[in-house]
Amino acid sequence: MGRATKGSILHIPREGGHLARVYVDLGEVPLDDNHAVRSTPIEEIIDRANAIYHPYSIDVKNVAWHSVYEVGHHLTDHFDDVDTYSGERQEIAKNLIDFDKEWSTLMATKPEDLPSPEYLEEFYMKTAEFPAGFMTDYKPSLITGGTEHQHLAEGFPVGKRFRSARVNRRENAYPRHLGHEAVADGRYRLYVFANAAHPASADSKVRALSDFLTQDATSPFVRYRTEGADFNALIEPVVVYQQNYTEFETTDAPAAFRPPGRHLPD
Repeated sequence: MGRATKGSILHIPREGGHLARVYVDLGEVPLDDNHAVRSTPIEEIIDRANAIYHPYSIDVKNVAWHSVYEVGHHLTDHFDDVDTYSGERQEIAKNLIDFDKEWSTLMATKPEDLPSPEYLEEFYMKTAEFPAGFMTDYKPSLITGGTEHQHLAEGFPVGKRFRSARVNRRENAYPRHLGHEAVADGRYRLYVFANAAHPASADSKVRALSDFLTQDATSPFVRYRTEGADFNALIEPVVVYQQNYTEFETTDAPAAFRPPGRHLPD
């Protein structure tokens, strides 16, 4: 992140050691511009970036994607003609606009007008989770439950984005990010983090949960499952054990959490 007399710039290193995302301040747009700034060629943007970086510079080898936009903030008074979607999204949309308004204002503020030379960097670091979606907190609704059981999973705040972690898949020992395993196929997902008991032991709470999920009439897997459909057609059950993947077999997992193709009890 840099500030200079030629404008401001935000430089975000990316993976690989040679990729970067660069936000370049093109300056204040005249009122009679009629959106002409959006046609600014990439070569001019690179020149502007190097003017801001001076006395340093960057040599741009390739631009995978770029866009020029003018900052504008508008919030509709309603997203739909029913209360399901708007009730959930309206507050989040307002929070996003409030954040972006503050951020864009800071980016356009002259360095000498900031509370301190480090203020812009400190604001970015403090709020970095917001644009990534981790600070979004949905209130109770049709799809978000209350917090009365939050103590059972303190590391996963109700209403906030699911945090991923590296795990080993038991069947092939591949290290994976748990969040990357979720495919956008329209299903709900049930993530179960097992207690310390071995998956095959009688003390396994996951085994008791599996019995409920597969056999109890009030189980959502049983109650909403259509005749002939797979057990996980509407909800994908996922279990994460504390044991190392070498310490138990796939067949030690109770029926509800066995891989697709494994038969469940009738």
